[in-house]
Amino acid sequence: MFNISEFFKKIQNKQTQGLFVRQVVSDSIKKYAQFSASPEQIEYNSTTIILKNISSAQKSNIFIKKQQIISEINRQQSILFVTDIK
Repeated sequence: MFNISEFFKKIQNKQTQGLFVRQVVSDSIKKYAQFSASPEQIEYNSTTIILKNISSAQKSNIFIKKQQIISEINRQQSILFVTDIK
């Protein structure tokens, strides 16, 4: 019970880090694929970025520039090492 504040700080830090990673991914996609993906459309697990509710044309554009986008994401943040985009 005494460490409840530490517990809540850890949860808050995880949420803040998650939002930061999704914003970096969104900015990288905007830079290379020339369209804006909102942070709500971006999810991740372990080393994979998962894009939800985007058109097939946008997906194709992302996959053409996939290596550049992944490099940019990994360069801008060190929280999550990205190896793939789906």
